Amino acid sequence: METTEKQFDAVKMMREIRDNLSQKFKDMSFEEQKEYIKGKKGVRHDFSYDVSEERGQAR
Repeated sequence: METTEKQFDAVKMMREIRDNLSQKFKDMSFEEQKEYIKGKKGVRHDFSYDVSEERGQAR
């Protein structure tokens, strides 16, 4: 069986997103969390995880 190098690690990215949100939400009430999420709808997020770095490409 031939092995290939991963170009993108979706599990790693999802864990980073979840951890980031957990840090932001830890001191917020449920209502504050809902307002935060409503304010982010339609916004392109700038995650610290850059897929182009994984692929060796410039952004």
